Amino acid sequence: MNRLFLLLLLLLLCLLATATHAISTRFADEGERSFTLVEHYKYQRMQYQDVVIKQFENQPRDVNEGPDRQLVQFLSALRKDNFNWWLNNWNQQTRDDWQAKSELKKARRVYNYWRATFTKQSVVQFKDFVLIGQYVLIGMQIDKEYHLLPFELENNRWRIDQDYMNVVFFQKLKEKLSTQQAG
Repeated sequence: MNRLFLLLLLLLLCLLATATHAISTRFADEGERSFTLVEHYKYQRMQYQDVVIKQFENQPRDVNEGPDRQLVQFLSALRKDNFNWWLNNWNQQTRDDWQAKSELKKARRVYNYWRATFTKQSVVQFKDFVLIGQYVLIGMQIDKEYHLLPFELENNRWRIDQDYMNVVFFQKLKEKLSTQQAG
């Protein structure tokens, strides 16, 4: 009985080895490959005509006056050095992400970046109003630097979406609009 079992086991191992060899020789490894994916996006772009922001808010306003007015709120919070007001301009997903990265002080680092970018002496000029899907992108010139911020409606208020700023499409569009502003 043990001999029969051993013979069957040996036969099974031979069949398995033959099958494995047959499978492994069916395919030739051609190495790593890549491909290019081309995507087309439609958006509508309107340009502001000489809109320089000179009036800033003194305190937060909880009203929906449109994404460009929300951008004025964003800048006003920076001008007043009010972190909580500034933070309220971002969508909940962004705030949750920053809260999860509290040990990295992500929110404070982003805030400090914007405080360094937009000072009390800065001149801000609105440049672009872009509609794409559910987003409104506002392009502005702060001193000589072009910035593009994506706004989406959240609970009936326009809020900035940090995740959207990391999307390749957004980066490419920002680059294109920035180049057009310089040219």
